[in-house]
Amino acid sequence: GLDRNVYTGFVDIIDPDTGYLYHKLTVALHVNDSLRVVEGGDLTIQQAIDAAIDGDVVLVAGGNYSGEGNTNIDLRGKAISVRSESGPLVTTVDGLDADRGFILKRGEDRRTIIEGFTIQNGNVPSDRESGGGIFASTTVTATFANLRLINNRGFYGGGIYAGNGVSIQNSRFTGGDSD
Repeated sequence: GLDRNVYTGFVDIIDPDTGYLYHKLTVALHVNDSLRVVEGGDLTIQQAIDAAIDGDVVLVAGGNYSGEGNTNIDLRGKAISVRSESGPLVTTVDGLDADRGFILKRGEDRRTIIEGFTIQNGNVPSDRESGGGIFASTTVTATFANLRLINNRGFYGGGIYAGNGVSIQNSRFTGGDSD
């Protein structure tokens, strides 16, 4: 089998009788994988995202995730899914009143999905920043689904700060604060 990667090549469309080249197509084959994160394991959520390529799924096992590599999680512009295996009642990203949950600032699009987490106690690094739970810049059109955002703080958007292009589905906001 092929290793996880993006393979590119060309396909020539040629008339079999005349040999005339009608068109040269560039093709890409994405061989994707799932990367699994386990609480207390060797891989943080951020490390799994860093190792992912477009189309991959980062599966996060149930547990409580906090600290370096498990908060301020930057999707780095990747078209990936970051999903809890067991849902938001058992999978928590906890900012411990010091860090954000997730950061999306490099134009992540609809192929980028964050799903099935409780994101709690997120806080921004300064009193003029926004999105204590999730910060999504105005160029982001990602999807956020089945989330519980609890007690997150930011200047604007305590739970989520996002532009008009994001999709927020089946998510609940509780006890957040913004100025």
